[in-house]
Amino acid sequence: MPSVLKLFGEMKWYWEVADGNEAFADLAAAVAMAESSGDHNAISSSGDYGLWQINAAAHPQYNRGQLLEPHYNAMAAVAISENGTNWRPWCTAYTDCRCGTQGGRFDPRGASCVGRIYRRLRGSPVIAPSGEGRQHQHGPTTGLAADPNALPEVDLHFTNSILGWHRLMRAFGHTVPTYARATNRTSGKFPKALGLRRG
Repeated sequence: MPSVLKLFGEMKWYWEVADGNEAFADLAAAVAMAESSGDHNAISSSGDYGLWQINAAAHPQYNRGQLLEPHYNAMAAVAISENGTNWRPWCTAYTDCRCGTQGGRFDPRGASCVGRIYRRLRGSPVIAPSGEGRQHQHGPTTGLAADPNALPEVDLHFTNSILGWHRLMRAFGHTVPTYARATNRTSGKFPKALGLRRG
């Protein structure tokens, strides 16, 4: 069961191996964790693929099958993000985690889904995934808890990226609205008191 810290380090490794700017490695890793929970096989219902959830319709130049390969997905993320300088295409970089469609603002290092992860894990070591090469580290480990083992162990290898994101947020102590919490578990209908309807 990989830890959040280990997965974050692996996302940084993929970013750097894809020639991503090291100055944006922490932010890039936070985007990948917010988008896919570190699951390279993640495919969303809206056609987003892999670690950085590259949208196949918006970026048809990338092969859908290859987007599930971490190195290829990282190279696509480097190109689409303009080497880490433009994270606007990723909805999790907005405070509503929905590209601002619900009144959220672009805030990748602050109150967004990405920002919560970034603030907690920035400065952590780069970790090569098993079988990919040697582990290396850049810079100090500022921004981390004094004891990295204090970070929760969370199994993030599952295919439902929304469930993965919710588990990741709960691991960091954040509450997240879930369908199961907002609905009547027996009928599957939203309680009238919430004033919600299925979309």
